[in-house]
Amino acid sequence: MARLAVINIKPRPVTTVLVLNRPAKPTRNLRVRAWWCMRSMPSFSVDSLLQTIATGSEHAARNNLVRFIAALEAAQVLERLPALRRAEPVRWTLSNDLGPLTPVVRRGLNQISDPNTGALIDYCNTEVPHV
Repeated sequence: MARLAVINIKPRPVTTVLVLNRPAKPTRNLRVRAWWCMRSMPSFSVDSLLQTIATGSEHAARNNLVRFIAALEAAQVLERLPALRRAEPVRWTLSNDLGPLTPVVRRGLNQISDPNTGALIDYCNTEVPHV
């Protein structure tokens, strides 16, 4: 006859805290990776960012990045640099570093939400730049 052992299992305290409107696991999407690069590079173009951050699994990565840059430029977070040569691609530089957390674009409200401070930055709805 088999003997059964009694195991005393103590319940573990709950250490997970649920924060509303935040993912449980931080995401590393295209805009997050782009923001990290924008903060570290003195100047950048859409192509230089795509070469650095795109993995190939993103859907419409160029379009996503161009819209993100356009919103940040309209909110005066990015500044467009003048072209030195005629055939040079459009380049930007970070003029207002909002902090390590990626700004969230709210296209329907024409606002950028800064998760570092909780501030909302209004911007005018502008056309997507030709890059």
